[in-house]
Amino acid sequence: MATYTYTTLLANVIDSGLYTNVTSTTSIRNIINRGTRKVISDLDLRSTKRISSVAKFFDNEYSYTCPTDLKGNAIIDLIPQGERNANTAMFLATPERFDRKKELYTNMIGVSDYDLVRKLKCSIDVNEESIVVSEFSSLTQDSGTWTAFDADTDTLAIDSANYVTSSSSLSWNINATGGTTAGVYINGINAIDITDYYTDGSAFVWAYITSTTNITNFKIRIGSSDVNYYELTTTTQADSTAFVNGWNLLKLNFSSKTTTGTPDLDATDYIAIYMTKAGAKVSETGYRFDSLQLHSGWYNQVLYYSKYPWQTNAAVWIENSTADTDLINADTDELDLFTEACRIEVYRDLKDYDQMKLAQSEYEKLKLNYKLKYPSERLKMEQIYW
Repeated sequence: MATYTYTTLLANVIDSGLYTNVTSTTSIRNIINRGTRKVISDLDLRSTKRISSVAKFFDNEYSYTCPTDLKGNAIIDLIPQGERNANTAMFLATPERFDRKKELYTNMIGVSDYDLVRKLKCSIDVNEESIVVSEFSSLTQDSGTWTAFDADTDTLAIDSANYVTSSSSLSWNINATGGTTAGVYINGINAIDITDYYTDGSAFVWAYITSTTNITNFKIRIGSSDVNYYELTTTTQADSTAFVNGWNLLKLNFSSKTTTGTPDLDATDYIAIYMTKAGAKVSETGYRFDSLQLHSGWYNQVLYYSKYPWQTNAAVWIENSTADTDLINADTDELDLFTEACRIEVYRDLKDYDQMKLAQSEYEKLKLNYKLKYPSERLKMEQIYW
């Protein structure tokens, strides 16, 4: 844990004999924060390496929640929680290359940025159990038939023109009844065993949304009958972003399930997929479901460089110091880097350009020495040539 406080850094930066009233002539905390951010921008410091909380990764899911304090694309490694083999060295790709090659290459990782939302992209071989429940290739499946879940759903059909996987999807419309649910269900499929999933596995399904207006959530009921089932709920896409018009990959977690009756784990033959909506959501066409699967998932952690130079005294990592008791994420030699970078900013603000040049020279020497001693461990962007 960090041991140097904001007060320690400030005392190193300010020569109280030379600048006796500096804190009254300039906004010193803003300047100190600017200096610390400069160091973080210039260097990958060993004291800013962090491991994200454990999260599950899944086969055929490529977009995940990104650590909020990830510095740029400074990912060091993806670490499975458990046994690891020698063939799991990761490489970094651009978002465009990742999207084109994600189904061809494993151990590929990337970071996407759009609409001020960051997403971690990852393609790995996941050591998990999985079941394809339905590819929606026919209205009939085994001895069951996909049917309207409620009075607000009609015109079920297999759509071979608009789908994500396989060769078709199940399309349906919302009519003008004005109820609060809409979707489909089936009873009588070949029994599946959900023992490996019902504790903390997840159900994945693609949902095509014509309009996100007045949709509260999506739900899946999975069980041994329409009175004995688990109900799973999601209010976002699988990568935690909001629903959008068009195709959405939904992830519904068994860990937050509710239980009705006494489902028989190894005799699951009832499935319902539906939305909760406002009564005003009526007369809309073109909704679809595609590729319903169950996955057990595989726990991993992300090792990365943080963009946060500070911690509160409660060990909460932050981007800017707000209290004298905040701790700088620095070892002894790294503290010297922060000191000189902050001096540059102080002298710049005071227009003492001679002192600023001296601090700049010292900072550059310290920076070069640090890079030689502690080269960055971040993954390098790789290009794949044929």
